[in-house]
Amino acid sequence: MTLVRKWLSLPRVKQQLLFKSALLLGAVRVGLAILPIHTLLRMQAYLSSRRAWMHEGSTSSPEQIGWAVSVVGRHVPGTRTCLVQALAVHALLRCSGLFPLLCIGVARTSGRPLQAHAWVEHQGQIVIGGGVQSTYAPLFVWKGRPS
Repeated sequence: MTLVRKWLSLPRVKQQLLFKSALLLGAVRVGLAILPIHTLLRMQAYLSSRRAWMHEGSTSSPEQIGWAVSVVGRHVPGTRTCLVQALAVHALLRCSGLFPLLCIGVARTSGRPLQAHAWVEHQGQIVIGGGVQSTYAPLFVWKGRPS
């Protein structure tokens, strides 16, 4: 089954979530290429505090948002990295009125160079980027500002 057929077979709510995820992943990817991350985070906090287009009808759970970004990230060029996906999930959760944590950690294993990983947590649960963060020491945690 082609990607388009799979997408068309989904309920409209999931189609909209996947579409929003694709747009946001592309925007985050471009944003990271031209802006410092702290500027991108401030812009995201500002936009998510307004009644933007992503607010309307947003009833997706954190798990659904993580799923959608993960699925779309496998198909949109340049969006497979943990940082791009974590920033997109963080933005979508903020636009849903939630206050997740964006975490960036580093790890050094013997004989290997320093490695970094990004993940998003909401209410103590990993939404995206799970499975490996236990080996990473948090270097940066962005809470955002409650609106």
